[in-house]
Amino acid sequence: MSYTFLIEEPKHYDGYRYKVTVHKEGMKYYGGSKQGNFDPDYYGTLITNKIQYEKDVAQYGATIEVLNFGTYNDVLYEERAMLEEVDAKNNPEWYNDSNLSGHQKTGFSKHLNRIHLKILNEEYDVIEEDKEVVHGYRSWQVRLLELITDHVRNILGHLNDSKGKWLEDKEAVVVLVDYDGKEKPLRIGSKHTLEACMKCIHIGAVRVQLVPKKEWKLLSEEEIQTLAMRLNPQIENPRIATTTDEFAHWIANRALTQNIDVAAESNKTELRYQGCTHQAIAGAIKKARQLVRKKLALSPNEIIIQYDKDPWKDKLDAKKSAATTKTSGAITISTGMIKNVLQTLLTAIKENPEKSHWKIFYWHGKLENKDNWDNKFRNTYEDLVKFYMNDVTTSSGEPKRIIRWEPLPFSEEKKL
Repeated sequence: MSYTFLIEEPKHYDGYRYKVTVHKEGMKYYGGSKQGNFDPDYYGTLITNKIQYEKDVAQYGATIEVLNFGTYNDVLYEERAMLEEVDAKNNPEWYNDSNLSGHQKTGFSKHLNRIHLKILNEEYDVIEEDKEVVHGYRSWQVRLLELITDHVRNILGHLNDSKGKWLEDKEAVVVLVDYDGKEKPLRIGSKHTLEACMKCIHIGAVRVQLVPKKEWKLLSEEEIQTLAMRLNPQIENPRIATTTDEFAHWIANRALTQNIDVAAESNKTELRYQGCTHQAIAGAIKKARQLVRKKLALSPNEIIIQYDKDPWKDKLDAKKSAATTKTSGAITISTGMIKNVLQTLLTAIKENPEKSHWKIFYWHGKLENKDNWDNKFRNTYEDLVKFYMNDVTTSSGEPKRIIRWEPLPFSEEKKL
């Protein structure tokens, strides 16, 4: 097995994406990713084609191409995009069992891209519907501002000047059929256009494109919001561009609801898709970080859990005890004292050399500690522990000890 790097290996990274080429005809490719540092002896974990793959690699030899490094979430996103592009699951040249990239969230959505393209090409049914009826549909809120009157006035001017003909070459209003129940559709986009149509005597009906339930039910709420943003693009008139603030709220929502990092490649890819400049993307990410921090601030009925005090101390001790077996151990650490984590772990390992699996339960104690950990220290200390642990290997070269970090709940509601 030989390997080659298509990009220089950085000093620090969470994982990497690779492609294996077996030196034979027919089925010969495998694409995957791995968390941690590059391992020249790792070339994938298969299920369906496992025996054939390993047999072919042994018989014909193979080359591993390392395609990119980065955060593990970004690597997973790029892996899935790669597998979807070639439809690896159904491609006779690929060994992959599926087009998925693992269990973590990646931000990738095959259905979103497909549905968006079908809408742009008006592949769904398009009908003429009375403007009053369409205006009565519930509307998905795309922007932070409910309605911008100057924009409505601008569209109304176009409608009146053309006696309604201005609308003829515009996209149909997009509607998700039965979204709110039987015969209760949801409208996404076109709010300002419809408001102008309601004031225009030359318009009686509008074109509506109907996205059936079997299609939109494949999308999450966040993906519907993304779709609505795409239908209100950055560089098009007389629409209103989606602003940096609105992009920032979209990014922050993904971070809070799906645990997708604010600076994840999937966020940047979507914003580039919508015409954002590098500067605009950087601004949206910066604003999103602020929104996430503000959102994570405690509500009046919440308190921060202090795991060094009762009753939480007893609960943590029980959790630590449950994670301790003959071959596994656990330590606890406050991120306010994070500098002690390495010494605490090494001491525990020295005292328990028979244990090969360790959990690090960590807690914050203060909002400031949580913020510093999430945005400054986490990658550094995880890499530091990984570095020391990877130095201790078995005779076969595998890490002798497996370390897992597990966050503890940060806050809970006050008890009355």
